[in-house]
Amino acid sequence: MFTGRRRGLTLIELVLYVAAIICLSVTLFGTNPVKSVASDNMVERGLAVDTALSLYYFARGHVYPNALTELQPVYFPPSVNLSEFSYSVQAGNTQYRLEVTLPNGAVFVTPGSKF
Repeated sequence: MFTGRRRGLTLIELVLYVAAIICLSVTLFGTNPVKSVASDNMVERGLAVDTALSLYYFARGHVYPNALTELQPVYFPPSVNLSEFSYSVQAGNTQYRLEVTLPNGAVFVTPGSKF
């Protein structure tokens, strides 16, 4: 007969621990980390374009370009695809709005956008 303390985990305890870890990781990291990484990359590209617009603004007499393609090739090489962004200017090219639709469907508006 077995006497004393038992050592180790039973199979049911192990399954419960693994299930709890999976639930916590889904809660913390989301269900699709690839979409999350793609969204982060798009936000970073949006911030880079936002910075380039600020540089253009100060270099060109306080006006923004009519189209994002005017940022090429000085601020971005021609190989960079700027067509994923929605860009518009107002008030004599002194205000702009730059946004991009992320893979999860949310719309990211860059911090430099004025309207």
